[in-house]
Amino acid sequence: YQKAKELGAFINLDDITHIDFLEEVAGIPETICCRYNPGGVFQMGTDIMDNTGDAKYGMTKEQLIEAFKRLKKLGAKRASNTVTNEYYPTLAGILFELAVEVQKETGVEIAFVNLSGGVGIPYTPDKEPNDIAVIGEGVRQKFEEIMVPAGLGDVAIFTELGRFMLARYGALIAKAIHEK
Repeated sequence: YQKAKELGAFINLDDITHIDFLEEVAGIPETICCRYNPGGVFQMGTDIMDNTGDAKYGMTKEQLIEAFKRLKKLGAKRASNTVTNEYYPTLAGILFELAVEVQKETGVEIAFVNLSGGVGIPYTPDKEPNDIAVIGEGVRQKFEEIMVPAGLGDVAIFTELGRFMLARYGALIAKAIHEK
């Protein structure tokens, strides 16, 4: 956290308890991110896409709103809310709706929404890869449908597409040092 703050990097909190740790070791930056975990089973139609309730990281909606209220009191001013072509736009819609709700409930300026790295890859040769152009168009439609009417049409969209971009090269370099 100290190095990230020193570099001006965005800090993404995976759990509400990380607020106290961040404040203690580095202070609260003006722009902060919190990872959202909607919990439960994420499905589209009859297909189960993901069981987000089993995810190691992320806050519930209630925790997220409480976290942003606390972070605002501690000096944060701007916030962010992280395998088919339909999955990512559907997830984007959920996060856009959450961003609108967080802004209304807390009054923080939503600077960007981080859609995370939910674009999957084919793990076996018989699977069809995702079409990133179709996914991007679906996200754009959700943005214009949800964010623009709420007066948040100037909010940036961030992604973490490391798996999508790098998986074919076979390297993963990561280590979790905080657990929920």
